[in-house]
Amino acid sequence: MNNRGQMLMIAGLLMTLTLLTISISVSHSANLGRYQGERHDPAPLLTMLDAHLPPALDAELDGGATAEAAFAAAAGEFENSFAAHGYALVLKLDSSSTDGSTTTFSYTILLSDGLLDIEFERTATV
Repeated sequence: MNNRGQMLMIAGLLMTLTLLTISISVSHSANLGRYQGERHDPAPLLTMLDAHLPPALDAELDGGATAEAAFAAAAGEFENSFAAHGYALVLKLDSSSTDGSTTTFSYTILLSDGLLDIEFERTATV
């Protein structure tokens, strides 16, 4: 093999190593970020909360708890579950009313992932 062929082969090898090093470095840096993509989308969390909080409240009420105690117990379970997954959740009962066999809860949701803080007012009837 002549000198030009050897130089071309070495240049190609160095370019391959450089590109490999850069791509590994970029990939590693991107994965070090604390928050990524879907982490900033609170919609799945709020959908889950809207779907599962009313049945949890209903179960607490069926156990004989008062409306305030039922909300406190259910809210505590959800707040602990969210905290275990890195989110700060506060469920604050604004008011509750009982009409016969149904109970209506008006509450405020405060949700934070450390970068994004959101607050919603919700009503649930169980």
